[in-house]
Amino acid sequence: MRARRRVAAAVTAFVLVAGAFAYAFYYFDGLDVIEDIRSGEWLASREETPTVVLDGEPDPEAVLEDVPDSVVLRLWQEQSAAQGSIARLLSGDIVAMVPATATVDAALAELPVTLELKDGSTASGTLVFERVDGDWLLLSADAAPGEGTTGGSSGAKAGPVDRRIVSAIVACQRDRQDTAEDLLAGSVARLDVVGVIEGLGTRSVELRVHRGQDVTAASLVFITPTDDGVEWFIAGFVESAARL
Repeated sequence: MRARRRVAAAVTAFVLVAGAFAYAFYYFDGLDVIEDIRSGEWLASREETPTVVLDGEPDPEAVLEDVPDSVVLRLWQEQSAAQGSIARLLSGDIVAMVPATATVDAALAELPVTLELKDGSTASGTLVFERVDGDWLLLSADAAPGEGTTGGSSGAKAGPVDRRIVSAIVACQRDRQDTAEDLLAGSVARLDVVGVIEGLGTRSVELRVHRGQDVTAASLVFITPTDDGVEWFIAGFVESAARL
């Protein structure tokens, strides 16, 4: 347990130093991004995306040592099948997410959300979480078609599991549980999409998170297992403590 925590914390610390999260944690020039997030100027002040550099990888098997193979497989398959929904979010088609009441049991949670689209219409969606050793892992985010919209799921068949990608997702989410816990507890009223920061091997959807009168900045970070960025996977939420 302690070994796993140390590995997860070390990996995520490397990501946070880098700021915007490159492909499995490989950024430099990330301090500017973190400072922009804290000041509320994170998107307006960014004219260029950070450069991605490959500088070693954490051992995927060490990160995943206590994650059941069934969870690893499901995370990979669920996100592979949700590529249509992920593409809509990364393209700017979705401008806000309004959570409803989650259905939560000991090991699984489903959170219905209403998606507000840029054309003024809405669609329904679902965030699916699974609890592993006390931590909530976001397995997938999928959207059903609304009036005048296309479906969310691509129906794509998942290829062989890329354990580097899955380990990066697990390490990120385990060390950043606040947003997931608040979503499932009903504390988050709304998430507004401010924009998307694009980098080599990464995308960061910038959010304003509303909790009552409090509004904070957050990023929903995505990474890709391919050089051409055909598929994108949700790494997790990274939220600033600063109020906007």
